[in-house]
Amino acid sequence: MRQIPVDTSAATVMVAKAPQPKVRDRRTGEIATDAETGATLMSVDVMFAANDEVEDPVRHRPGDRHLR
Repeated sequence: MRQIPVDTSAATVMVAKAPQPKVRDRRTGEIATDAETGATLMSVDVMFAANDEVEDPVRHRPGDRHLR
């Protein structure tokens, strides 16, 4: 995954709602787990506010390396 450096010193990042377990397979309801640790992966919606503007919630994938 490509990472783009962003200066967030004047910004606020807020959790938009409580973390939810990531569903690996919607047909079976299987919950996704980390391949190395077996820990349940979670999805988190966040809001980014800067320059008097608020971005809509952005869904981050639990497998994204920057969230570990």
